[in-house]
Amino acid sequence: MRDLSSPRSTDGRRERPESRAWLLLLLTALVACSGSHLGAKEAGSGPAADGGGDGSNPDSGPDGSGRLHVVRGQNGQLGHLVDGSGHNVQLRGVDRFGTETDCNTFNKAGGGPQGPFDQSDIDAIKAWRVNAVRVPLNEGCWLGTQNQPNYRKAVEDWVDLITANQLIAIVDLHWSTPSTPSSQAAMSNSTGQQAMADAYNSIDFWKGIATTFAKNANVIFDLYNEPNVSDWTCWLVGGNNCGGANFDVAGMAQMLKAVRSAGASNVVVSLTLDNIAASVHVYDFNSLWSGCPSQFNGYATTCYSAKTTADKQGISPVIAAGYPVIVGETGISVFSSDPAPYSSTQAQELATWFDNMLTWLDQNEQSYVAWSWNNDGAPHLLDDYSGTPSPTFGVTYQGHLAKF
Repeated sequence: MRDLSSPRSTDGRRERPESRAWLLLLLTALVACSGSHLGAKEAGSGPAADGGGDGSNPDSGPDGSGRLHVVRGQNGQLGHLVDGSGHNVQLRGVDRFGTETDCNTFNKAGGGPQGPFDQSDIDAIKAWRVNAVRVPLNEGCWLGTQNQPNYRKAVEDWVDLITANQLIAIVDLHWSTPSTPSSQAAMSNSTGQQAMADAYNSIDFWKGIATTFAKNANVIFDLYNEPNVSDWTCWLVGGNNCGGANFDVAGMAQMLKAVRSAGASNVVVSLTLDNIAASVHVYDFNSLWSGCPSQFNGYATTCYSAKTTADKQGISPVIAAGYPVIVGETGISVFSSDPAPYSSTQAQELATWFDNMLTWLDQNEQSYVAWSWNNDGAPHLLDDYSGTPSPTFGVTYQGHLAKF
């Protein structure tokens, strides 16, 4: 998570992560919307249609049972992702970095700098006891730029491979390209993340994604990664140059409508209507909420407890209101043998905070996905694509998952 006025660079490094007003607004709105109820039909708990690009059963969850849906907790009960057999599903996953940055990601010899996107990669992921993979996407590439018309098919094959291996795929609109109606035809590849989805391209993106994966119940739709607009109305329904964005914005409601109008009842992350889970990103360098030492406090403070972090970040009231939460990205800033600019004591403190945060989510039966499964960029889980964990961050996450 970061201030999107300073977009993520192409190597995945994150900048200025302190400005998070949009998240507090979102989580407050989620609690305010607590009158929304999910019935079995609304939650998509019925059997899905047969289909799927690889011929596998599209409704087979991590435990082999039916269609994934959301059940909101009532009367103080926790909300959950639930499969068609009524079993609660807690996601413990990884973000697979690379599909958002380059239209040619899948077609480079040997897998390119972001490693392979094939069964060997899935096998390494599964060896960590992961049950979900988040797939960040590039809007321009998906909508068919001249550079890589095969990107859409490559994404479909990758998502089908993930779910054929009994993993949940979380498809995420990560990098978008604002345009006007007159410039849509000449749209270029998306080269970074914007403050919010755009009115002309993002709707078409989600119509295409929803049509492609509607029959695969084990695909979750994450409508927009880290929106950074300054008011709730803009976030919800969009508008012309609203919320500080200098382009026409598509709100969450419009994107959700695009998904549902395409006939997709898949779980959606970001809003509280039918079959919705809340999303948040949790990093150590969000020191306003984590308390952890970072460049923003001169590396001079001590991490809060996991419960305090959850309270300050607004996660606790959302869980208390009965909504399931998916921490779509999480991680810590120590991922090499040299912990600088942290001391070795601080590096261990970050590792302990991270493991405690994951444990708190486990205790509250909520989901989390670590950024990211790669060996470049920041923070990264791997030293190499065979699955060797990076120091501190990768080692801590792999060790935590080994408990299950």
